[in-house]
Amino acid sequence: MSESNPSTSSTTSEPAKDSEIRFRQRDIGYRFKSLISEHGDDCVGHNQGCIFPEVTPALSTEKVDSNEALLNKLFSELLPLLARQLNTLSLLINPEDIRRDPGSKFTRLSELQLTIDHSMTRVAYSMALICPRPLHTFDRVDDHKLERFKSFWLNKLVESIGDMQFQVSVALNAACEHIEALNLCIVHEFMEDTVCEFMEGRGSPVYAGSIYIPSAFINSTIKLRSESELTVAIRLWKLGAHMIPKQLRQAIGSLGSSPDHVEIRGLPSSRQVVRESVIHLTESLSIMKLSRLFFNKILRSGINREGLPAYTEMNSKQLRCLCNSACNVSFDLSGLVDLLQTAERSLPANLVDTRNFTEVVQTLASRFEALLLLFRTYLVPLIRQTDQDHYKNWFAIWDTQFTLAVIRFQNLARSIGHIP
Repeated sequence: MSESNPSTSSTTSEPAKDSEIRFRQRDIGYRFKSLISEHGDDCVGHNQGCIFPEVTPALSTEKVDSNEALLNKLFSELLPLLARQLNTLSLLINPEDIRRDPGSKFTRLSELQLTIDHSMTRVAYSMALICPRPLHTFDRVDDHKLERFKSFWLNKLVESIGDMQFQVSVALNAACEHIEALNLCIVHEFMEDTVCEFMEGRGSPVYAGSIYIPSAFINSTIKLRSESELTVAIRLWKLGAHMIPKQLRQAIGSLGSSPDHVEIRGLPSSRQVVRESVIHLTESLSIMKLSRLFFNKILRSGINREGLPAYTEMNSKQLRCLCNSACNVSFDLSGLVDLLQTAERSLPANLVDTRNFTEVVQTLASRFEALLLLFRTYLVPLIRQTDQDHYKNWFAIWDTQFTLAVIRFQNLARSIGHIP
């Protein structure tokens, strides 16, 4: 019996090992795709009905206690665990480490995929119990005593979890593509080294950023636990309020600047009347300035201080009105600027329907009327007693000025429609 040739044995074992590595590599990719397929639809849609039945005026004490325990577990255990697992994933798919010991890394990746699957399932299950489908409207009016279980807050939680789940799917897909693209052949290692050097020179891998993003979303979701209703409102006010100065500059700059008056003298007389009227209308836009002043006041005042209660007596419909007020006002002002610019371009034969102006301004007035009522009823009483009179007086003066500005604007708007 002849002895085996060591060199022949080595040559045949290396391709066999390559085949095993490639098989496990494909298996890891398949498992990632399976995870994405299984959990890609976990998130609850934003417009899927009601969180709680309409006929139920409020959650029972037992249900609140049960959901409170689920929420605490979600924020303190499940989400932090998922964040740690994603961080481990970013470490395990480092290409240099995988090439150094693919078998060990693939074993750990397989185990990690199972734990991520388990964590995502537990998160989805918890959300199904806390916020059973279909979701309730934001405008529930009977939940003012439910604190963090108001439909407004629960919808915010669902949105945040849904965004997080989507980003996790993106990260898993990036990890899958990264694993599938690796060349792990152990034959001709000098060729592999050349490929590694080429790939490393192309900058940071895509998967690194893709895995960081869902971790940031998880942290943002966890912060919801400690956010007060007023904190949410302030964040949304800032989004809308920062657009108001731009709209004011746009209106005044495009219509009311001094070169316009020089330009008017060269226009036909009928056109001059229209142009001058629109400029006067623009110059009356103190409603824009007052809108800006209102949000500047509440964003810089004692209402914006820490130490206020986490929850108010407002129901979800009122909270939605409060939180979306700045964005809605900004939207209305943008529409007003568009109307002014349209009127400026109109010829006497094609005058603008002034009802559009009055409708926009009336909408603005009604928004601020509702907003002032919410502040006076629910927010001002929360601040210290020594400051309450100041805010009551300030809101009263502001309300008077805004009402006068609206009346003045409407009168000027109507005059455009009566040009001879």
